[in-house]
Amino acid sequence: MTRNASLVLLCGSLLAAALAPACGDDTQLLPRCQSDQECIDARDGNAAWACDADTGECVCTADAACTGEREYCEPRPGGDGACHPQRTCEWNPDCPVGFCDTTVRFCRQSGCELDLQCPFGEVCDGITRVCIDGCRSQGDCARGETCLCAGADGLRGPCGCDAEDEASRTACLVGACVPGTCADDQSCALGELCVAATEPDGLPACERDRRGPYCQNCINQPGSTSCGSDGPNFCLIDTTDPAGRASFCGVDCSGGEECPNGLECHDVLILTQSTCQGDGQCVPTGSECRGDDDCPAGARCAIAPGQEFGRCGGRCAVGEGDLSGFCTCVTDADCPQQSCGADGRCSITRQRCVPGQDDTCRGADRIVCVNDGEVGYCQVGRNCAPVDGIACADVRCAQDPSGCQ
Repeated sequence: MTRNASLVLLCGSLLAAALAPACGDDTQLLPRCQSDQECIDARDGNAAWACDADTGECVCTADAACTGEREYCEPRPGGDGACHPQRTCEWNPDCPVGFCDTTVRFCRQSGCELDLQCPFGEVCDGITRVCIDGCRSQGDCARGETCLCAGADGLRGPCGCDAEDEASRTACLVGACVPGTCADDQSCALGELCVAATEPDGLPACERDRRGPYCQNCINQPGSTSCGSDGPNFCLIDTTDPAGRASFCGVDCSGGEECPNGLECHDVLILTQSTCQGDGQCVPTGSECRGDDDCPAGARCAIAPGQEFGRCGGRCAVGEGDLSGFCTCVTDADCPQQSCGADGRCSITRQRCVPGQDDTCRGADRIVCVNDGEVGYCQVGRNCAPVDGIACADVRCAQDPSGCQ
């Protein structure tokens, strides 16, 4: 009995010793709030404060809650419900964490509303209003990465959510930005194509298109094979050269061949072979007219003296500083005629033909007059050339970085 009593007293002593520090410190428990009004009243009537029912804490709900200089609110559920110092920004990379709220030019950790407010590789969670890892479309990922989602069969593929309407985007699956694959040609480097995987579980990959010497220098002369093919790869004028003397190799796409990223299929156009020094030397071969308005764009109505009607004719296109030029076309008859060479290629379009039978170059592959809305040109083929905003120098640099300037 004595041992048991001692044991009780000893345990009681230990219990008292353990409780002593807690009873003797200055710790005070804050009272839990019961309503939003309590929090508003406690802060001089500031209506941007509320009571968090889950924690019983007063939390800020908007920047107006913060009375300190250059402070902002991180509202819940994404934020901590407290005020923080402002950090100015212009775009997301300026912010060490979170995103740049471009409406006020300040960094935020929570409160996002759009995926565009989040850095690459992240999207806005509609519930917590914070940026989380993931993507809904290719635009959410950095260059060199592809947004992939898990399909019904478990395999990963492009998420396919490119809706511009943000409300529609929120209903899309959230995928992941994956390096080393591609969704389309535009997610590859210039001059590359997105090629489907050969293995069942493989992913597409970017590969350089080796069909032709895209954007390489060439020698501008008729029948030249300096563009890597005896077919219809033409030497094209580089319009980005202010002097108008630079040229580059196009690659044939007249059969519907796909152009790699950064290039698209364009008509290859030339003027007629009729030389001129003025419009009067361009023979009118077009339809009947009474004025220039009756003729195609860039053409003129040639009316003989004393006549009421005339015919539409081309104009003389003379380069700056040149004394003579070439007539524009109005009809197919104005365009140059070609023959089939011994190499089995048409002399101008470089399409295949039957040697000795020139008519095989004047059927479906004949040269026709087309009007670009400003002037009539003779179309001799279609080649892959850079899209607007991209220069051949950019394509060459992507294919051979050692040659970048």
